[in-house]
Amino acid sequence: MRESSPRASITLVPMGRVPSELLQWLREELAKVVREPVTIGRPVALPPDAFQPLRGQYLGESILAALRKLPLPAGSQAVALVEADCYTPGLDFVYGLAAKGGRVALVALPRLRPSYYGEPADSEKYAQRVLKEILHELGHTWNLSHCSDMRCVMHFSSTLEDADSKGVEFCVHCQKRRSHGTERR
Repeated sequence: MRESSPRASITLVPMGRVPSELLQWLREELAKVVREPVTIGRPVALPPDAFQPLRGQYLGESILAALRKLPLPAGSQAVALVEADCYTPGLDFVYGLAAKGGRVALVALPRLRPSYYGEPADSEKYAQRVLKEILHELGHTWNLSHCSDMRCVMHFSSTLEDADSKGVEFCVHCQKRRSHGTERR
């Protein structure tokens, strides 16, 4: 008899004070889209060495390095929900970051809030942005590249208007690439 491999799962890892209502909603909505178990992990502190005082931001790669040290079941992935502004070399800031084909990703929460830009708070718009960014970064961990379909969650969002106009689903092309070319580890 062949031993079955553990089912792939996704763990949402709060870094900072992420509201439990948002985490629960994201867990439920994400599971609907990816059709995999989604759990909420224990909160993890931001790595102090990731903070860059001259910029007042956290280096995304340092956060990903800290995430890689977390014990994850085989085939599982972790997405950190980071309550801090993040950047990567060459970019002033990032909404999210993941290595193509990796097991970890991050979503930086502050700039996804309408209130960050002086707009009225809008919890629904904010939650949708966070969900789209999680899906986008997970797509990169599944070896998906940016998509030219402006409705696909893998479309690159250079602005929040781009993020707001795309959907939470993978287009037919990206869905096919995900299911045929990206066997989970």
